[in-house]
Amino acid sequence: MRVDKFGREYFEVCVSKGATVRDLLRILGLSESEVVVALNGEVVAEDEELGPDVHVKIHSVVSGG
Repeated sequence: MRVDKFGREYFEVCVSKGATVRDLLRILGLSESEVVVALNGEVVAEDEELGPDVHVKIHSVVSGG
């Protein structure tokens, strides 16, 4: 699958069948509470299963006032 990490890094990642967004975040060393993940342009939860031809875009969570 193609991964766009924060719009600065682009790479291919292979995960096992049935892997979830949570599994991918663990592989990448990212915290679920610090990012939002979109699959093919749609924001999804961490338990969403990944498909083989999905485009993953990872956004950092920004807070402020």
